[in-house]
Amino acid sequence: MFWFIISIFLLFFTILFWQSSNTKRYEKKVLSVLSMLLSQTVRWAYSSVQDSNPLVKLVHANYSNSYLVILKEHLIKYEISRNDFRKLSGTNLDELERKILSVQKNAMIELLKNTKNCIKVDENNLLSKMMFSY
Repeated sequence: MFWFIISIFLLFFTILFWQSSNTKRYEKKVLSVLSMLLSQTVRWAYSSVQDSNPLVKLVHANYSNSYLVILKEHLIKYEISRNDFRKLSGTNLDELERKILSVQKNAMIELLKNTKNCIKVDENNLLSKMMFSY
């Protein structure tokens, strides 16, 4: 009987603590959209890394970055913090963003190097002619 009462108290405090935790509950539809956006972001980045054609590589890297931007907009729209996103998906958003931008940068550099004869710029100014710089 004593253990039964102790277990009831423990169960009560566990439920009380669980309800008061800072982790929010999100709708299943929102979580499925976030999951789809994350998988598409990674899919297009992976596809970009595997491509041999520099133009196609850049297009796929841009797709990946676009999905990442949409993912971040959804996080803002549904008020999901980066910490909650990390708990939900197991993905560090800052690290993912750095990797996606690195894939996009490398694809742009490869495309510019393959077309530098068409652009008519010297090697030192090649990166300065890019639309963005790092």
